Amino acid sequence: MLDLMPYIIMTVLLTVIMRSEGAPKKKASACFMLMFVFSAIRYGIGYDYYGYVQTVLHQVEDYKLARHEPFSRVLVEIGYQTHYQIYFVLCAFLTLFPLYKACVKLSINPAFSLLIYFLFPRYYLESFSIVRNAMSYSFVLYAFVFLYHKKMLWSVIMMVSAAMFHKSAIIGVLIYPLYYLRADLKLNVIIYIASFVASNLMMGFIGDLTSLLPFLDVVEHYAEFARDEGGTMTYIINCLCVFHFFVWKKLSRLNPANEKYLVFFSIGGCIWNIFLPIDSTLALRLSSFFQIFIIFLVPQYKYTVSLAYKRTVALCSYGFFVLLFASYFYINVSSYLKKPDRMSNLPYQTIFYHKDYSNYIY
Repeated sequence: MLDLMPYIIMTVLLTVIMRSEGAPKKKASACFMLMFVFSAIRYGIGYDYYGYVQTVLHQVEDYKLARHEPFSRVLVEIGYQTHYQIYFVLCAFLTLFPLYKACVKLSINPAFSLLIYFLFPRYYLESFSIVRNAMSYSFVLYAFVFLYHKKMLWSVIMMVSAAMFHKSAIIGVLIYPLYYLRADLKLNVIIYIASFVASNLMMGFIGDLTSLLPFLDVVEHYAEFARDEGGTMTYIINCLCVFHFFVWKKLSRLNPANEKYLVFFSIGGCIWNIFLPIDSTLALRLSSFFQIFIIFLVPQYKYTVSLAYKRTVALCSYGFFVLLFASYFYINVSSYLKKPDRMSNLPYQTIFYHKDYSNYIY
C-alpha cells in the first residue's frame, strides 16, 4: 500500500485542482505542472527505464542507437552530454506540454481532460515505458489542433515531428482523411463490426505489402514475437466504443468537433481489434494515436442526460476511470505475487532517493 501512495496522492491532488474554483487555464496549468514533475523526476519507473538509461549513456550496440528516430536521437545526445535524467525530463515535457496546450484549446474542462489522461492507464502510466511513443501521441494530437483551426502547414509540421520521435506516428496521417469524411454513425458501426473479422486477413495482407511499405516491417517484427493478449483492456475499449454509438448523436449536437473525436476513438477501437491477434503491444501503440481523443469526450458525457442526472453521470464518469486506474495496479501486483519478476510502475522512486532492485535492472 505504501508503494501506491504517490499515485494516490497524485490522484487526490489532480482531483482537488479539477474541482476547485478558478480559471480553467490556471487549473490546467497546475495539473500539467504536477504531472510533469511526477514524470520528470521518476527513477526506475517503466519497463524500459534502464534500457533508455543505457542508450543515453551509449552503453548499447550502435545498431540500437541507430534505431532511434532523428528527434529521439537528439534527446539521447543531449542526455549523453549532460545527465541521463535530463533525457527523461525533456521527454516528459515534450509528452505533456502539447497535451496541455491541446486541452486548453479544445476541451470544455481542460483540467478534467488532463485528469482522464492521467487515469487512463494506456496513456500517462504507459508513457513511463513507451517514452518515444508517448511523445508522438501528443504531437499527433496537437497536429489535429492545428488542423481544426485551419492551420494546415503547422499541422503537417507537427505530424512530421511526431514521426521524428517514433515512426509509428505515420499511422496518425489517417486523421486527415478521417477529418474530412462525413462522420456517419451507421458507417462507423459497420466498420467497427467488420474489424472483428478483418484481423484474420491481416498477416497475409501485410506480408504482401511489406516490400512496398517499409513501416510494415515493424508489424512483421512484432508478429514474430506475437502476444495474443488483450485482457481487460479489450473489454474496456469495446464497451467504450459501443457506449459512444449510443450517445453519438447527442454528443455531436453539443459540439461539431465531437463528431471527429467519436470517429477517431471508434477507428482506434477498430485498429485495436484488428491488430490484437497479431500482438497486443502493437495494437496498443497504433490504436492509442486515435483513442487519446477520449480526453475531450469524457467531460461532456454529463451533457447527454437531463439536468437531474448530470451530477450523477459526471461522478460515474470520474469513478469509472478511477476504478480503471486502480485496476491497473491491482492486476500488476497480482501478477507479481504469482510470478515475482517486476512491476512497471511500482515502487515509485525519484532520482533524488532510490534503490536499484536486481530484478529490475537488465
